[in-house]
Amino acid sequence: MSIGITYLRHQRAVAHNQKMGPLAADHWLGDADCPGCQLPFIEGDHVTLVPIGPGGDPDERDRAASGRAYNAVAIAVHWTCATGEPT
Repeated sequence: MSIGITYLRHQRAVAHNQKMGPLAADHWLGDADCPGCQLPFIEGDHVTLVPIGPGGDPDERDRAASGRAYNAVAIAVHWTCATGEPT
């Protein structure tokens, strides 16, 4: 199972549930599975990125610890898996 991992600019105090999609047939998530439901991402799906933290970069860790915006490691999940809302 492959998981869609990427990066996004994040600040803890700001909600980042942004609905993205529908996915194109050649989207980079096409070979990944959603960690929420374990189903593959397919053409037409709507997704969102869930930030999980600053990763290993010391500068990004310092920014996160001080409450500033930082580049977060993020995991792609189906919109429905993240919010419970239908697409």
